[in-house]
Amino acid sequence: MFSVTKRVLAEFDKLYAIAGVVDQGHFKTCYAASEGREGRCVQIDLEDGRVSERWSFPGGTMTLCPTGKEGELLATQGFWPVFDAAESVIVRSHKEENGYVTEPVQKIPYLHRFELLNLSWGRVLLAATLCGGKENKDDWSKPGAVYAGAYAETAGNHRAEPVSLEPVLTGLTKNHGFCQTSFRGREAVLIAASEGVFALYPPAGKEDKWETEKLLSREASDVACCDLDGDGQDELVIIEGFHGNLVTVNKWTEGGFQTVWSTPVTFGHALWCGEIAGKRCLITGHRREGMELTLFDFTEDSRNPARLTIGNGGPSQICVCPNENGAEILSADRERGQAVLYTVTAEK
Repeated sequence: MFSVTKRVLAEFDKLYAIAGVVDQGHFKTCYAASEGREGRCVQIDLEDGRVSERWSFPGGTMTLCPTGKEGELLATQGFWPVFDAAESVIVRSHKEENGYVTEPVQKIPYLHRFELLNLSWGRVLLAATLCGGKENKDDWSKPGAVYAGAYAETAGNHRAEPVSLEPVLTGLTKNHGFCQTSFRGREAVLIAASEGVFALYPPAGKEDKWETEKLLSREASDVACCDLDGDGQDELVIIEGFHGNLVTVNKWTEGGFQTVWSTPVTFGHALWCGEIAGKRCLITGHRREGMELTLFDFTEDSRNPARLTIGNGGPSQICVCPNENGAEILSADRERGQAVLYTVTAEK
């Protein structure tokens, strides 16, 4: 199957968000950040292990988004535990002559996930809010939404301009899951919320509209998709419930998506599926009771996949880079406060 090695890259409290920059099939840079009120963000050079601080305050980072420019990063700040995010903002961090500078771009209350999409006609910021507002942490009466807007590149050290955002999907309670992917042969972003799982298809042109499709009516907090059984059709993989206790693989039938496989988790929070060294794989992570990061290999038997425990740090986020030997996995091992690089190598 696979062998696993672990390399701890950084350690600090409430380490929640992680992202990587890939070069020739391997991560060359890792970014890791804390959700804590005084949380920091660091940049790790994976060749020499050098750690550089990008900011030391205020934290509350849910998403890290490298822009593609050397050393430039967009991120959230001000989304603190538990769901205290009325003042959350997108920030831009970049390198100037005297070091790294981090500046606010725009305020987006309760911004949980966002991504820059590279479309044929330009770049788009797609931003998902967990909710529309809260009186307290248990108040879910104001649904969240997904917004989109044209992203203008920032020249040199000029201040980043706010993005004019328009809603493309609304009425999303506990709007938590966000997966940029290819689905049924189309570029898509999958969204998971209490109302179910949705596919957003980007417009073909700047003046065209976003297309939305509801795929599932079950509550989900994370989502991924790939062909796990080898029949040429994408399955939907979800964490059912909000930070739920069950991962399910769902296959399309004439009656819609139906569950064909499941595995229990506790406080499920990380999800990925795809091909690793020619094997059809699913990776799950949960933050309680064992806190495992687990790989399932569906290649030989899609009803009873082989299982491998990769780690047990209680991951909040993972980034996966398949390569010719297996895969590299950057994991924000939240419950141990570690940014980790796991290397999964196919056994010959």
